[in-house]
Amino acid sequence: MLKSLVFALIVVHFTLSQAVASSSPIRFITVNEPPASYLDEDGQIQGYVVDIVYSLAKRLNINAKLEIVPEARALKTAYHNHNTMVFSFSRNTERDQKLNWIGPVLIKTWGLYGLKSNPNTYEKLADYSTIGVANGDIRHEWLAQQGLSNLSVNSSHKLNIQLLARKRISTIAYESAGLQIVACELGIDPSSFTLLRELKQQAVYIAISKQFNNAEQWQQAFKDMQAEGELQQIAIKWRQKIKQEHNINAQLNNGILMLK
Repeated sequence: MLKSLVFALIVVHFTLSQAVASSSPIRFITVNEPPASYLDEDGQIQGYVVDIVYSLAKRLNINAKLEIVPEARALKTAYHNHNTMVFSFSRNTERDQKLNWIGPVLIKTWGLYGLKSNPNTYEKLADYSTIGVANGDIRHEWLAQQGLSNLSVNSSHKLNIQLLARKRISTIAYESAGLQIVACELGIDPSSFTLLRELKQQAVYIAISKQFNNAEQWQQAFKDMQAEGELQQIAIKWRQKIKQEHNINAQLNNGILMLK
């Protein structure tokens, strides 16, 4: 009798949990990483991947309201909450276990950047005095997995750029387009920085929490955008925009932007 009661309570709890998950609205969370997503001068969320997400939501008659939060918080929210979409994030083993994926939207080349006035390069990453990384960023996780003890973990890429410009840290792990755009926003001459070495090329994705309403429909909508050429149209629009506004050259790769 007791076992039957316990089983019944477990079933009720599971059913209620599923009902709550299915009724909760979708949260759309992104991070400040131009040109994929960023706040413009009017405080509005803009960006290349922002346009993709809006188009996806429109196909499913969803009114997407976006939030920008730090990367670590975005991931934590998606890991522990239902119906959460986060973008744009690279994949690794831990994230594959905790997230599902809508599709790839951008290819980035990671680099180690320093000041042009101090362009010293070393054979090993461990030989640099400090490497600035953003907390929760994929480059932070990737470098930490290599056992480096010289990482300076800070709240954002913007802060890392400021610290590098002030010579508070010696290098940062980032990518060229973001570095150029954010430096300009800060009033720092992007040409004062130099690429010391390329680290890795990685695709970034739109991701969703493991429990997500109609996940298959979102994945199919993304495939439809690819097949119908809408994904490539958005990529072409933003390739032109970042060329005109920031003189950044981007390529197209399978219908998405590839940033060197």
